[in-house]
Amino acid sequence: MAEYMSKIGNFNFQLLQSGLQTEGYFYDPLFDDGDLIAADTLKKQWVLKRSEVSTKSGAKQRYEFAFVPNNGFLCSPELLMKDCELKLSFDRANPKIALTKIKDSTPPDKIDILDCYAITEYISSPGIRSFFNTIENIPITYEYEEMEVLVKGLPTGTATIQVDNIRGGNVPNYMFLGLIPSENLQGVYAKGATCFKQHNVEELNITLSGNSVSGYPVKISHGSPTYPLHKFLDTTGRLYSVFSGKTPSFTLFKTCMWIWSHKFEAEMTSQGWIGINLKLSTEFTAQMSMVIWIISPNALTIDKYHQIERINL
Repeated sequence: MAEYMSKIGNFNFQLLQSGLQTEGYFYDPLFDDGDLIAADTLKKQWVLKRSEVSTKSGAKQRYEFAFVPNNGFLCSPELLMKDCELKLSFDRANPKIALTKIKDSTPPDKIDILDCYAITEYISSPGIRSFFNTIENIPITYEYEEMEVLVKGLPTGTATIQVDNIRGGNVPNYMFLGLIPSENLQGVYAKGATCFKQHNVEELNITLSGNSVSGYPVKISHGSPTYPLHKFLDTTGRLYSVFSGKTPSFTLFKTCMWIWSHKFEAEMTSQGWIGINLKLSTEFTAQMSMVIWIISPNALTIDKYHQIERINL
């Protein structure tokens, strides 16, 4: 989920299917549940794209990826100082969540990871060396944005849902949230784990210590995603940006990418509890989940003794 938001929140949508093919984004990662997956036209497209980036030997299909982590303090513009050890950890997803079953195909029970290694490069210059020499007097600071991903189960049998105390403490920079059937997150080949829709929401409100944040509550009329899409483009810095590139279309957003978003700025307080209130046109009959992304400013400092301290900005 963190990878998903990092990609759709920062990059041009055409880049996902072209420039990021080496990371595995060789087909559209945004699709409607089941309907499109089972279509013959989509099957032909996906079979072709998968064959272009893989080699087949008997019943085995092999893919090669050049995965570039873009979360954590690696987002910092500063280079990593020498004589430091950086540990990368990854959570491996269930194949039923990570993969999409193409019509009439047999999905694998597991995926073997082979020949996995890290590639790094060493860069030096007089300016860089001078910068790192300052560590003798003051620690070096790496500023970055940290992403928290929370999943909250939603109750059935009620048209008014209130989720209090989602997160407390310092006010974050951004917040995104989407609704999805819980089944999608538990591992189903024919369901998209990132297929977010309106799901009967007529009004959504984001609160900070009980008060509505700027621009909320948002009411939806006739199922139109106009304002949520507008807010998403504004929150991610794409609205009227000459450097934006291609953005999600109206149809794509409504079909499988309905993300509610907010940028915290000029709030009444710098600390507080975040809450979410929902008003539904029809009660949920199946178990639903709310996926919440919270992006906060953070920093790490490293002194000359390689002692690390984390700072909440």
